[in-house]
Amino acid sequence: MKYIKQDLLTLLISLFVLSACNKNDQLGLDVSSEDQIELKLIDTATIRTTTVKEDTVITSGLSQHPLGLLRDPLIGDTESKLAMALNLPGSNTYTFGTSPVLDSAVLVLKYGDEFYGDSVNSHYTVEVRQLAEKYNTLNSYSNQKTWSANAAVIGSKSLTKFAIHDSVKVTQIVKGKGDVIKNTAPHLRIPISNAFVNSNFINAASSDLANTTAFQKFIKGLYLTVKTQAGERGGIAFFNLAQADSSRLEIYYRNVSTTIDTNVAKFGVTNATTAANITHTYTTAVQTQLSNPSQQFSTVYAQPMAGLRTKVIFPYLNKLKELANITVNKAQLIVQIEGGTDAALPAAPRLTLYRTDIAGQRRELPDRDLAQVQGTYGDQRYLTPAAFGGFYDATKKQYVFTITSYIQDLLSGRSVQYATYLSPLKSTVSSSQNDPSDIMPSATTAARSVLGGGSGTYKMKLNIIYTKLK
Repeated sequence: MKYIKQDLLTLLISLFVLSACNKNDQLGLDVSSEDQIELKLIDTATIRTTTVKEDTVITSGLSQHPLGLLRDPLIGDTESKLAMALNLPGSNTYTFGTSPVLDSAVLVLKYGDEFYGDSVNSHYTVEVRQLAEKYNTLNSYSNQKTWSANAAVIGSKSLTKFAIHDSVKVTQIVKGKGDVIKNTAPHLRIPISNAFVNSNFINAASSDLANTTAFQKFIKGLYLTVKTQAGERGGIAFFNLAQADSSRLEIYYRNVSTTIDTNVAKFGVTNATTAANITHTYTTAVQTQLSNPSQQFSTVYAQPMAGLRTKVIFPYLNKLKELANITVNKAQLIVQIEGGTDAALPAAPRLTLYRTDIAGQRRELPDRDLAQVQGTYGDQRYLTPAAFGGFYDATKKQYVFTITSYIQDLLSGRSVQYATYLSPLKSTVSSSQNDPSDIMPSATTAARSVLGGGSGTYKMKLNIIYTKLK
């Protein structure tokens, strides 16, 4: 058997050598010039771009809430303030017991996963006030909601940075035992005025602490703002209030009786009962585009937190139809950032790209519209997020979107072009499933991008590789 295998191997090698001696034109199939398929590239398709205002966004119930003041030299100022309701430690009546004596109180807010701004040369002061109007936990609030708050500051904290990655050592109260020091997840601790706590908690009427409804009507809520020093860039920090019991107003007190022990009452703060009021003041360059939405601009802007989005139009795409039937093999939109605009603040790690319909409603591109197992929507040509693109390439300083199906549908008449938009997206949003949030305005990131538009040095490009059918 060994010799048979060697003979077969020798025969195969000989055939291979003999085949290699043949001329190249003797290999493969003969194809006539009429039947050949030729791929062609267009990389000069005209693109029109301008910056327009982003839609408002509901900020109550966010997965993480923004707080801070950011001065962007290229775009302008962004300020985010937080209004929040407090919940009783339990769903029923709470009492501080007999002869309570206040030790201290602190507002604890768990950090989210992002800080965007200056963490080196800026100084921050977080201030807490009492709302002058009730935070209605049954309502949804948008970024445009302005809140009425009392003038008196009831708590403050000065910071050189928002330490979103640093654990915090805290003293944990153990009933009937000695207190212990523990490492806890990164969070912000803001001391609250004893006078405020004594008046509104320790000495509150029993009827005001009878249930959650009565308590929230009485206390109304808290309002947080951030100050920075003049000329400093500042920044926006995010707080994750979604995790139960991770954020709260902690009140430490003692009851004087036969023994004295320290107690803690925790009045919870949640993402469902917190809303952000976000305002923007724009530079002249940005405001010029907002005032002239029909003009073409070589520099455009994409800013989250109900800020700015880039409107993209391919005005002469239909001219490809003049070449007869076209099959799009691949289409990519290449988006460069303007040179140097990531020096002051880094470019957004991810952008989203979506279209609108005749009613102006946002729609996924077919390349990103996941075909559902159940239901009537979706597209079988769906690409994964990695294949669709939109993630920032820090080396090439660009974003790339694969939009083959979208361009094919426009050329075939299956879709009508109304408008396409670029806007920042939280980099963790959406995986392999259809997620409507990836085309909606984002308020859970502050990262922005300054982009090259349809003309200029950093020109946006649409590359189309196509086959002309005969």
